[in-house]
Amino acid sequence: MALILVLLTALTLFQSTGESPTRFASRNLAQQAGCQFVPVKGAAADSCVLATKKVDPMRVVVYDRTADGSYVVANDLTIPNQYWTAKLSFESPAGAGRDWLVVETTGVHGTAIAQRVLLVFAWDGARFKTIAAESLQYRCSRPTAAANYELQVAHSFATTASATMLQLRYELTRDKQALGNWSDSLRWDQAAVRLVPIRATGDASPEITSIRESIARVRAYSATRPFDPGGGSREWFGESGLMSVLDPACVR
Repeated sequence: MALILVLLTALTLFQSTGESPTRFASRNLAQQAGCQFVPVKGAAADSCVLATKKVDPMRVVVYDRTADGSYVVANDLTIPNQYWTAKLSFESPAGAGRDWLVVETTGVHGTAIAQRVLLVFAWDGARFKTIAAESLQYRCSRPTAAANYELQVAHSFATTASATMLQLRYELTRDKQALGNWSDSLRWDQAAVRLVPIRATGDASPEITSIRESIARVRAYSATRPFDPGGGSREWFGESGLMSVLDPACVR
């Protein structure tokens, strides 16, 4: 009974303060605390992932098993989590041998402007590397913008026996009137540890082309200067261009 009370007290403290334990004495205690045993570092690694969502930034802590059977902090990732709305899930890509960390969270936000973004992380053998940074929804309204613009993006992962792709379908409206739609497909490149654009279809009007070029620049930036979930995340959002893919439409 005493052990149960101690555990419940620790869990309550963890949930209310956002402080992650530095160590779990056993697999059972890690599971009771909500640590998810997912092969994010590959099948040979014994790791679990614990996300603290009711804090900003959200903390995603990866624990690795040690020789004595305990689990200790190996990676501590911080993700911007305005309004505590970040979501963490996992994806098992074909041929990767390890699951991805998939995060949906808030991008740019403020008066008459809001954005949701998608971040996908993969373990490259030494660190968790950004393999995708995409806008999922981007909305700006008067007086911030000259009109009410909204970019809606549907995304899905498609996995076959030989490949995994991230598929994105875009629809842009102005004052609720359709301006255009298009789609992109990004294929998982195991050797490069990245998702590589392989196919683009749809609208090619000047306004849409400008937005698509902005999205392409974010992908190029992310490939050469990956998002560091260990620090400086808010600065990266701005420097990468992720928060400005609808400029100049969303800036008067």
